[in-house]
Amino acid sequence: MLDVPAALPRLPPVFGLAEAAVAGLSARIVERAVRNGDVRRLTRGVFVADSVWRQASRRDRHLLLVDAAVRRQPRAVVSHHSAAVVHGLPIPWYLPDWVALTTDGPRRRAPSSGSNRQDCPGPTSTNARV
Repeated sequence: MLDVPAALPRLPPVFGLAEAAVAGLSARIVERAVRNGDVRRLTRGVFVADSVWRQASRRDRHLLLVDAAVRRQPRAVVSHHSAAVVHGLPIPWYLPDWVALTTDGPRRRAPSSGSNRQDCPGPTSTNARV
């Protein structure tokens, strides 16, 4: 049996199943690692080592969530409080546990868990939380 904790350092902090496969971890092994607590699922198909998550500060955890959200919606733009975190700007004392994303197209489906998708049809429109 593959030693999952030994394989995790070969992966980026936030990784998908394709990256896990390159490191020798099949989807089944990753799912088992999630059940065993070695890996956390950030969103569908995107993971982080539990040790990385536990050691991360509040700001760093949000950056991990941003990475996961952008992997799921690569054409979206990080916005609002999430953009402030990415750019190292001051953040409110309460940092939401969801990622703010803005897109330029119509909403086709519900956003992935942990993200708040904003549709922005034109440059003069304003964004509202959905």
